[in-house]
Amino acid sequence: MEKTISIEIEDNGCGIYEEDLPYIKEKFYKGKNSKSNSGLGLSICDEIIKLHEGSMEIKSRLNQGTKVIVSIPIKGVEGQ
Repeated sequence: MEKTISIEIEDNGCGIYEEDLPYIKEKFYKGKNSKSNSGLGLSICDEIIKLHEGSMEIKSRLNQGTKVIVSIPIKGVEGQ
């Protein structure tokens, strides 16, 4: 079984519309609740996490908040 490290980040903000969730990791996508962002942040994060063979899961409920779970496998250092 592969060991992983998981980081959970949760807020109690306005949440993300359910119809936006499938697209929020796409470059330049801005959901209904986005005010002035470029639409690049989650896309860049997702690419970096994938480079480390990890995953990012996003769960959100409107008017309740959002939870982001980042999981990355723990790899041993070569030679040890």
